[in-house]
Amino acid sequence: MNSAQNKILIIEDDLGLNELISEKISECGFQTHSTSSATEAINWLVDDNCPVLMIVDYSLNDMNAKDFISNIKSKNICLPPFIIATGQGDERIAVEMMKLGARDYIIKDTNLLQLLPTVINRIVKEIENENKLIQAEKEIKESEEKYRILLENSGIGVGVYSVDGRVLLFNQKALQNLGGKIEDYEGKSLIELYGEETGSAYLKRMQDASKSDISLEFEDNFHSPSGDYWFLSNHTRIKNANGDIIGIQVLSHDITERKKAEEALVKKVNELKFLNSLMIDRELKMVELKKEINELLVKSGLEKKYD
Repeated sequence: MNSAQNKILIIEDDLGLNELISEKISECGFQTHSTSSATEAINWLVDDNCPVLMIVDYSLNDMNAKDFISNIKSKNICLPPFIIATGQGDERIAVEMMKLGARDYIIKDTNLLQLLPTVINRIVKEIENENKLIQAEKEIKESEEKYRILLENSGIGVGVYSVDGRVLLFNQKALQNLGGKIEDYEGKSLIELYGEETGSAYLKRMQDASKSDISLEFEDNFHSPSGDYWFLSNHTRIKNANGDIIGIQVLSHDITERKKAEEALVKKVNELKFLNSLMIDRELKMVELKKEINELLVKSGLEKKYD
């Protein structure tokens, strides 16, 4: 699209008035493009031009402003914001055009050139603010989508509960940790999910967590309901703009591999003790086992024990 961020299109078949309007607009710091007919203006717009604003005379020689706007819409091209210029006594028509999208109307009388800069500057400022709002909303949506993707692909399980213990949001990792599907959890309460006894206890822990900004690892670890996963959990309270607690965010960190490594380590240590007690191939086995123990210590996040 051709750059027209500072350009105003003037559509006026009175060539003298067209030139006066163009000069007055230029004095306000805007560029102008003037046409004397609706057809000429349409051809200019079709050529991938989209000005910041149009000033359209309602009664043009080849068509009126209403037909001009309809023609543009039918061609599926850029319809810039527009102001309608009418003769005296045409306010009813101007109001009708505003219902079709006109930003304002100006009456072509002796005050036209004096009032024109005020009207244009106001409308251009409104358009700038609207564009900033549209851009901000676009950026918010893009940010939300980015974080949604990050959330779904996170290695950390994220669940959000309301203060009464109902599930508001789970990502895939949280569902994996819990061994369920979204339909198994969405909208349900902790008591519905885990039974009266377990659910009530879990709800109490959530309520306790909401009394402080953050409660880290208030439980050492959990097994998933399926028994396939181990995970640590921490809670962060969520507040609204008024500072009221509206929910609890639960982060679950999958420690399945660590737990497996710990279990394997215990097993190897027991083997080491057994072999040591029997003195069977002690030196050979000790070297092998120490190597395995060091590897398992590293996997468990600990330092090597043996050189």
